[in-house]
Amino acid sequence: PCEKRFSTLFLPLVDPCESGSIPSDVETRLQTAWPLQEQLLLREQFQEKFKNSTYSKSSVDMLYSFANCSGLDLIFGLNALLRTADLQWNSSNAQLLLDYCSSKNYNISWELGNEPNSFRKKAGIFIDGLQLGEDFVKLHKLLEKTTFKTSNLYGPDVGQPRGKTVEILRSFLKAGGEVIDSVTWHHYYLNGRIATKEDFLNPDVLDTFTSSVQKVFQVVEETRPHKKVWLGETSSAYGGGAPLLSNTFVAGFM
Repeated sequence: PCEKRFSTLFLPLVDPCESGSIPSDVETRLQTAWPLQEQLLLREQFQEKFKNSTYSKSSVDMLYSFANCSGLDLIFGLNALLRTADLQWNSSNAQLLLDYCSSKNYNISWELGNEPNSFRKKAGIFIDGLQLGEDFVKLHKLLEKTTFKTSNLYGPDVGQPRGKTVEILRSFLKAGGEVIDSVTWHHYYLNGRIATKEDFLNPDVLDTFTSSVQKVFQVVEETRPHKKVWLGETSSAYGGGAPLLSNTFVAGFM
């Protein structure tokens, strides 16, 4: 979440990208912090126990400066799991971040949540597509009251288009599809924990991408015709990839 009392450490007021490279202080901080962060990420991944983290003002400044100076467009994913007692999206935390970024005139696009089809499994909260669509409408209204009224909004970042995930996507688009600029979804060919080399070379596995694309296009055409579709996240295998496979030549076929 975004901390209300932000750190007093800020980046210089001058344009940090004037030199055409990443500011040296930002680069140094990233390089210094990375070894510890890498250990933390790996430990949490293997233990499957994740701690809450807090974004300070200086963290946001550093993130934006890094993306901006690297020539990247920053898309910030807001926390969709912050809920009221009746499971409405609690936008108070997002409002803090929007207000700060707006005061800095940052150029940012937005998302809300990630793989809502897995909320119940990973967070013990079930949010259906209708509710998520209404949440996006609420976020869109918040954006309209800031300098982000013309910023892009993407979602819902669903996983593989099958079973209940398709229904979440369909009901989301009906309820909130009008306010998003592109429909986003994720594709992974295999489970990284059990995938084999034979799986990586299996034509049936490789063809799952085509069938998934067709399914997403079908749902979008039935609910929000002509809406852009983005592949928001992909790789050979989910769960951090398949050891000794995802980082080798054999993954190049995917």
